[in-house]
Amino acid sequence: MSDSIRIGQVGLGYWGKNLLRNFTSIEGCVVTQICDKDQTVLDSVSRLFPDIGGTTDFSSVVNSPDVDAVVIATDTPQHFPLALEAIRAGKHVFVEKPMSGTVKEAQMLVDEARSRNIRF
Repeated sequence: MSDSIRIGQVGLGYWGKNLLRNFTSIEGCVVTQICDKDQTVLDSVSRLFPDIGGTTDFSSVVNSPDVDAVVIATDTPQHFPLALEAIRAGKHVFVEKPMSGTVKEAQMLVDEARSRNIRF
């Protein structure tokens, strides 16, 4: 059994690229998948990280048995629905700030993660 955490990341814009660079440099973290809805962006980043699988389909990331945790670095309106889907799929979640658009959404994410023993 490996002590590494396997990460799938969605969002490869300015902050997403910074997060990807940092997560790939942390001992014990293995980024197994990257995802962006823009194929051109995905292709560009995939050239820099050829050993990491790339997709435009977020569902394939959260449903992958090769992903333990999901990093979300998208536009703020997407944070809540993507994080909720990842939590419900049993994945630990890191969301760039802000974690959601409202306090109510943030509390829902925290409550859902707690109920499933998920790190959020």
